[in-house]
Amino acid sequence: MKKIIISVILVLLLIPASASAKSTSLSLVINGNYIASATSPIIINNTTYIPMRALFENIDFTVVYYPEYKSALASYNKGPFEIAFTINSNNVDVSSTFLESTTKKIKISGKPIFLKGTVYVPMRAFSELLGANVSYDKYRYAVYFNSSVEKIRSKVYPLVGLPLEEGAATNNIDIVNNDTKKVLSAKEIAQLMDRVGYVISYDNQGNPISSGSGFTLAGGIFITNHHVVENSSGILVKLDGTVYDSNGWYKFDNPTTDIFGVFLSTSYNENGGITGISPSKYLNYDVNLPEVGDKVYAIGSPQGLENSLSEGIISGIRTIDGITTIQHTADIDHGSSGGALLDEYGNVIGVTNAGISGGNLEFAIPIKYVIDELNKLSN
Repeated sequence: MKKIIISVILVLLLIPASASAKSTSLSLVINGNYIASATSPIIINNTTYIPMRALFENIDFTVVYYPEYKSALASYNKGPFEIAFTINSNNVDVSSTFLESTTKKIKISGKPIFLKGTVYVPMRAFSELLGANVSYDKYRYAVYFNSSVEKIRSKVYPLVGLPLEEGAATNNIDIVNNDTKKVLSAKEIAQLMDRVGYVISYDNQGNPISSGSGFTLAGGIFITNHHVVENSSGILVKLDGTVYDSNGWYKFDNPTTDIFGVFLSTSYNENGGITGISPSKYLNYDVNLPEVGDKVYAIGSPQGLENSLSEGIISGIRTIDGITTIQHTADIDHGSSGGALLDEYGNVIGVTNAGISGGNLEFAIPIKYVIDELNKLSN
């Protein structure tokens, strides 16, 4: 009888310890850094899943999720390729963005899933695709994902016919080596004009009410100012020889930060889902604030003069009505609103939105506010 009582007590003592261990959040470590995220990795049926953004945004990708298609596009910031994948499918499209696009369809060993409002990707399947090393430490209750620019390029480039040799494709402006921060000339910056468009907003009778500028980021998302589209029923965008009509559909509109975003397409369904062709060219971005004295370029359509280029410097970082604002001297005018403010490496750092007449006082909204809005779309 005593042995039975003692056994029961031991079992009761062990149960809380075991339950406590199971409730501990699984940590994610990427390239030696613990990643802070609102959601943690999870293990389901012996498969480890990592929150999509926690993975891709910490290995130099820009990722956009399209909830209407349950799919995502991860664009590599340090090379000319992108990866498209869909929830509950192990088919992945890897495409080059160098010159004419080349796409390779690949079957990976796991499927992305959507759970409690978060997109998760199978860690081992994507490590195999990207040439990364992964491991699990049961004592620290952590998963490790180790990668590098060289490993990613050496694994992916051959799949889509990209050259591994450094500088082998320097005629393509999409390849900007962010490791070495190659400074671009004004002529090279000008090659990015096909990512910047002319915007006309119209009322419910189809009459134009205002005009401005805008630019594309990865995934066909088009950015302009809120005040360019305010009180409109839709916008027409002339971009790289194609005219897109938003038909009133948009993804975010923030009057406080004066930014607006829409996924451009030549056609939409009744729910605003993309059914047509979207822009394939886009600008890379840098969310870090520039420093006073940094050289910058503005591309927009001042006074309707499409794709005009000007250059200047950063003259200050201000806080206006609680919003961080970039002050610069790259000349803008009416019609420039919503255009791109670029650093000397070709990255968009701000959305041009205001100027003061009679002086070289121009302003832009930092691109970080745009990325914050895009991140909300996948939450």
